Amino acid sequence: MAVNQNFELYSGDTADVSFVLTDAQGLPLILNGLTLWWGMGDILKTSPDDITALDNTVTVHLAPADSVELTTGGMRHQLRAVDVNGRVETFATGICRVTQSVFQPTTGIVVVPGVRTLRLVGGVRG
Repeated sequence: MAVNQNFELYSGDTADVSFVLTDAQGLPLILNGLTLWWGMGDILKTSPDDITALDNTVTVHLAPADSVELTTGGMRHQLRAVDVNGRVETFATGICRVTQSVFQPTTGIVVVPGVRTLRLVGGVRG
């Protein structure tokens, strides 16, 4: 049975989204031997590079570039696993509420290493 987990994200933020997974009896789920996949919109993450698992906690690691172009609003996300026999199971689903940050990275500009150039988007409402 999939866990329903909702979360919020500002576009362009670094984020770690964690899931604590248990079996039908509420015991920690054993994640050994599984390849984990997480997706939302055009973002697709896989283990072991973008998803880590420690005990029964799975953490999806999002970089700023992953979310900077996301549309504001609710987006469905899903965490799935594939075992060594090819069995696929969905472990978590939910909605991510994306809010556009007022700070968005600029593009096409040479930036001094170590200095992040940002631009303010949107306007002041009055």
